[in-house]
This record gives sequence, structure tokens and C-alpha cells, in this order.
Amino acid sequence: MGSFKYIDHTADIAAEIQGISLEDLFFTAAGVWQHIVFGEVAGEAVRKATMEVSANSRELLLVDFLSELNYQFTVKSHVFKTIRQLRINMKDGKWWLTGEMEWARFIPEHQEVNVEIKAITFHQMNIVEEGGVFHTRIVFDI
Repeated sequence: MGSFKYIDHTADIAAEIQGISLEDLFFTAAGVWQHIVFGEVAGEAVRKATMEVSANSRELLLVDFLSELNYQFTVKSHVFKTIRQLRINMKDGKWWLTGEMEWARFIPEHQEVNVEIKAITFHQMNIVEEGGVFHTRIVFDI
């Protein structure tokens, strides 16, 4: 897994994230989302599912991916337990992400929520590759 560090941001939570591949960057970003919301997921994985997301840019793909994780949690009470595989590629001018994931049911009595994320923003987001390492900043609206 890549690395991250939290950075100061007024009223929201921001993180600098890096990974050795685009997939590693997205995997690490998902881990940061999970860490912010509740740390480790309690309970057993109850279902496996494939997540597919497409977008016109890598940045939009990352926002849409994290927004889908947030939607699954806030609306459906599902949290990802494990990301088995992420594949990102460009096809016909669009970026595509396919994730093989294991999901657990969120049970409030068994898991405490640290922070509820309202949205993942584009503010200051720019995915760049330097020396074979991908970097970006993500601001989570809380």
C-alpha cells in the first residue's frame, strides 16, 4: 500500500497520498477514507461484489470511486472490508476502474463512527506522476 499524511486544512480533512501505481494510489485513498470514518471495519465480510466506475479524468475517477464508498456506507450501511483487486485503464477516451471487493454490513452497535464525510472534493486535487510515483491531495468535506 502507498503512503499518506494528513495536512492542515480549515474545517475539512485533507491528505497527501502517494502510490507506486495509479491502482496503489486509489487503494491508499480508499484506506484513508476508511481510516477517517472509523478506522478498521468490525465484523466479517458478508458479500463479494465488483465495483465499476468510469469518468473523463483520473481525478474525477478518484472522486467518483471514493464517493461510491461513501454512498455505500451512508445510504446502504455497507463498508468495504477488503479490496481484493483494483484495475484502472483508459478505453475509448474514458478512465475505467474495476474493483473486486468484500463488503461488511455496518452495525452501529458494533462500530463507532469517528467522522461522517459529506463529500469528496476536487479542491486542490491533481494526480501527477513523478519518478514512477503517483501523488495527489484529497480534501474530505466533513
